[in-house]
Amino acid sequence: MRRLAIISLMGFLFITNIDIAKAKDPYPIIKKQGEVQEQLSSLSTRMEQLNKEFYRLKENESKVEFELTKSTNAIKEKTKIKENTLKQVNNLKVDIHSLNIEYFLALEKFNARTKVLKKRLSIMQGRNQTLDYISVLLDSKSLSNLFNRITAMKIFLDADKELLKQTLAVQEEISKKKEELEKIQKKLDQEQNLLTVQLSEIEREKNKQSELLIQIQERQSKVVLERKEMEEKNASLLEEQQNLAKQLSLSVNPTSINFSSNEVPTEYLPYYISSGEKYGVDWPVLAAIHSTETTYSTDPNMVSSAGAIGHMQFLVLTWIGYSYDSGNGQPVPDIDITDPNVIKRGNGYGTDADGDGKADPYNLADSIESAAKYLSKNGYAKNPARAIWHYNHAQWYVDEVLIKAKLIKEKYDPF
Repeated sequence: MRRLAIISLMGFLFITNIDIAKAKDPYPIIKKQGEVQEQLSSLSTRMEQLNKEFYRLKENESKVEFELTKSTNAIKEKTKIKENTLKQVNNLKVDIHSLNIEYFLALEKFNARTKVLKKRLSIMQGRNQTLDYISVLLDSKSLSNLFNRITAMKIFLDADKELLKQTLAVQEEISKKKEELEKIQKKLDQEQNLLTVQLSEIEREKNKQSELLIQIQERQSKVVLERKEMEEKNASLLEEQQNLAKQLSLSVNPTSINFSSNEVPTEYLPYYISSGEKYGVDWPVLAAIHSTETTYSTDPNMVSSAGAIGHMQFLVLTWIGYSYDSGNGQPVPDIDITDPNVIKRGNGYGTDADGDGKADPYNLADSIESAAKYLSKNGYAKNPARAIWHYNHAQWYVDEVLIKAKLIKEKYDPF
């Protein structure tokens, strides 16, 4: 077998100087290449999604950890306040207990003094429990003695009265202090209850945050695992892609294609090249489609049995947009299919490449540029074979266009 020179067309490898006799059917390999390329594209998309999710999870993890730290600090702070409040309540209870003791001691003192007064009064009374103060005074031996007795009786009575008054004042002061302390205790009890409720709420929130953190970390682990699996699968597909490229370099058989002419009309080259550059499509592919569809516009009618029209064989609804479908696969009547505004509203693929104000499928420049636009919009940059399949849903068509494009590239752009 002769030495092979390999060239690339958007990720697909093609060869020159092929030993036709030993070449194998390339179609299954080309098809497999397209499938591998699609899988690689899907893997790339999934990897990008996983990376975004991982970074989002890390960001959420940091936020939850921050909130968790805040909750933990809040619990510590509230617990400390609650402990201090409890100490104050206990101290108040001790003070109230002391005041109760003082109150009862003052009460006992008051009762004892009252008992003494009652005994003294009973002595000064007669047997019939009638007052006998006058007899005491009349027993005075002199005026001065009388005065002394009256003064003594007054001093006793005033002293008892003052003592009772003081005792009552002490009792009132103790009762007032006790009442104030009980108010403070009640307020502290309310604060303590509020702190208990707040602590309970913070604990619940902390538990939720802890559960959320666990879920985030579990999801992170799954994402890391899936990302590792995707990387391994990606490496495997890249290896498979390289193997397919090697196989394809030994298996192209252009004689299996009905390729009536290897000559591209030179006057058409500017249209292929400019359209290809504008939409990121290899110009040999545009030329190959043109050859396959209308044999470089030599078809006398340029209308297919399926109703495709023009140099590059567009269905009318594809050209102007399917929003103009009348319901039977045909456009609504009396519509100008060359009007760029009509096409724009219908989201069609027809373009005005030469700037004459019309997007005409029978205009070569318009038709070729529209084909480039169609391929681009259908993912040519990621998978050329798949985009060509969208142009005509048949694998034989994809294979034929790709092989023709290879041969055209070899002839017109070999390096």
